[in-house]
Amino acid sequence: MKRKSKTGLTSSQKSIPFYNGDDPHLNDKSQYYYAGEASMLIDDVQLSILPFPDRSRDDDEYDIKLTASDATVETLIIDAIESQYGREDLRYSLYEFFKQCAGVLMAYGQAAYEIVYLSTNEGKIDSVRLSLIAPSGFITKRVKFQQYQSTPTAEGSNQRGSFINLPAESVLLFKLPENMRARHDEMMQSLVFVGENIVPKFAIANMVNPTVPFSHDDYSLSRSIAVAKATKHIGWNARNYRNEHRFEHYVWHRQLIFYKFLCILREGILRTLNEGLTRIGSRMGFTAELSFENLPTANDADSALEKLHKGNLKTFNDVLKSFR
Repeated sequence: MKRKSKTGLTSSQKSIPFYNGDDPHLNDKSQYYYAGEASMLIDDVQLSILPFPDRSRDDDEYDIKLTASDATVETLIIDAIESQYGREDLRYSLYEFFKQCAGVLMAYGQAAYEIVYLSTNEGKIDSVRLSLIAPSGFITKRVKFQQYQSTPTAEGSNQRGSFINLPAESVLLFKLPENMRARHDEMMQSLVFVGENIVPKFAIANMVNPTVPFSHDDYSLSRSIAVAKATKHIGWNARNYRNEHRFEHYVWHRQLIFYKFLCILREGILRTLNEGLTRIGSRMGFTAELSFENLPTANDADSALEKLHKGNLKTFNDVLKSFR
């Protein structure tokens, strides 16, 4: 079922959700989505941040618990975060929201949404939207939030740009886990470099006229080591679960570190989303809090790591069971 569109409402939106054309002022990191291992990492985080709603975990599916002071709050939340499919289902809407938010976080290191209020002509708030602020032009300065916005000049083709202050109370800022914030940019730059250098430039010419000893196998191993080193803090295995050059124990240790990262990231997104509901509720006169049921936590990942290190996990299924 698609939600009904609402017309005749006044929007409080100050930000812009996307840019048209290129502008040297923009910090565009969209290449991360298309560069080999960096793209793979973003995809894996997006697809794993929440289970797809129709996918069961053993005999039970995860669930969303909404504690609210008003029965209409669920519809308001769905309308606030649902931007693409128009489904009137909280689990589907949250799945899409978490997927989008996690992707922006992994590419840019932060994801900012504007709390946009839609009001009637009488000034009564009718509904609310969480609108993604175009990340390539969004910056934070201590407690100040700004976005680069350009407008056409009188000449038409030229653009005049400036940084616009966004009201702090309207900006909901999602962040990476604290231990990853300082390491994020270096990690992504390393993955982009590896993704852009599948084969060194000299090696292509060397195939026609071999003058330099070159081993593709050794180079491939070096690339794998570089990826493993770049992502050691989040444990991503780059979809490689083979035991060649690695002990099986280490492969699954990294996988559990990655699951722990996903749990912390998911819990952080949920915590910030609930902060947004608190702000919205204070203006619209309701209280609401979202929580997940039947999903693993960072503590579960720590418990699994402890079992792995003590030799109490005997099979791959023991390692993966709780996190699938």
